[in-house]
Amino acid sequence: MPLGWTTPQYASLVAISLGSMLFGSTIVHNFYKPDLSIPETPEKRTTCDNESGTKKKLPIAIVKPRGHRDEDA
Repeated sequence: MPLGWTTPQYASLVAISLGSMLFGSTIVHNFYKPDLSIPETPEKRTTCDNESGTKKKLPIAIVKPRGHRDEDA
């Protein structure tokens, strides 16, 4: 067995580790209640976005990367 442990020592270590993980997850799930509600599926659109039948184009914001320095400054 790893690190020279006997089989019973190793089995007890695995059992204690698994038990502590299950106990911890139980405590966390009791503290932070999960939202188990299933949202309704949205209905598909049957109409176009505008009168001409084409999709609207959204404006795109151009953002300078971090650390960018203006050349004028």
